[in-house]
Amino acid sequence: MKHIGNEIYHIIEKKQLVKRRIARNLEMDPSRFNQLMHRESIDAQLLEKICKEIQVSPGYFFDDWPSEKYTIGEINNQTLIGDAQVNIGQNIKQYEALLAEKDKLIKEKERLIKILSQKAGVDI
Repeated sequence: MKHIGNEIYHIIEKKQLVKRRIARNLEMDPSRFNQLMHRESIDAQLLEKICKEIQVSPGYFFDDWPSEKYTIGEINNQTLIGDAQVNIGQNIKQYEALLAEKDKLIKEKERLIKILSQKAGVDI
């Protein structure tokens, strides 16, 4: 079996997750959560909860898990024709910023339409 704490740490770093947020969601003190990342093994129920938070299957932590087929942050699946690969969770902050900018543009355009409509005497 892999060193559970090290693997959790590497997954969190690779996915750019916030350890304090994970600890809070697990109802755990952040310092205790940090200590877990130094442990070689942890309780199976706790591992399951952590896996839900970091979105990784508990099977990932076992040596016989086909890690070359299943990478962090991606979903791979064998299809009838060939391999299918979907990238999920990458660059989320970039997309959130883009959506926020889009919302600002929409509000500005709605304001401009309202002003122009009032000047033209059209009621919206």
